[in-house]
Amino acid sequence: VDYCGVFIHPESEDIRHWTVPIETTIRNDSFEERHVRLVSKVCDYAGNTILEEVTERALPKREKQTIFQKGAAEDPKLWSIENPALYQLKTQIWEGETQIDEVITVFGFRKILFDTEKGFFLNGVPTKIKGMCIHEDHGGLGVALPDNIKEYRVRRLKEMGCNGYRFSHNPHSRQTLDACDRLGMLVMDENRWFESSQ
Repeated sequence: VDYCGVFIHPESEDIRHWTVPIETTIRNDSFEERHVRLVSKVCDYAGNTILEEVTERALPKREKQTIFQKGAAEDPKLWSIENPALYQLKTQIWEGETQIDEVITVFGFRKILFDTEKGFFLNGVPTKIKGMCIHEDHGGLGVALPDNIKEYRVRRLKEMGCNGYRFSHNPHSRQTLDACDRLGMLVMDENRWFESSQ
């Protein structure tokens, strides 16, 4: 699986019935064609599989390809601020009976809507975003923070009544994002760009 090569983005019209598009970029670094099987399996945290998609592919030497799969899920537990239900996508690459790679991607089912007159809706529920603008660094420590400090900060913000975290002024670490996902914190992942778009 290529670096950052998995993208899962559940979609729903009515909250109960979901389509689950999955995009996986795989690469063949060897000097010969490889015949592989991509298995994409979505599991809840109890380990129950809720969907599985399998694609076989001949991958030319020294190339990479993006494989598109689509599954369906019925009545998944929704990620919310109060109950941040998460799922795991297990991406496995098999060659014959040998598993040659596995990547786990954590995600949630949630539906968001911004309405110009009524505001923000999370899973159909009107929600006020009460957030803070946070830099990745921490007083006295800089940006080389232990993961538990990042999670501590998110916990303290939740205890203060915050439900939104604006990453100022660039993408923060994966550990901070993971803590926000686990603890039920909305994120604005800012990426400032100071150069011309020309």
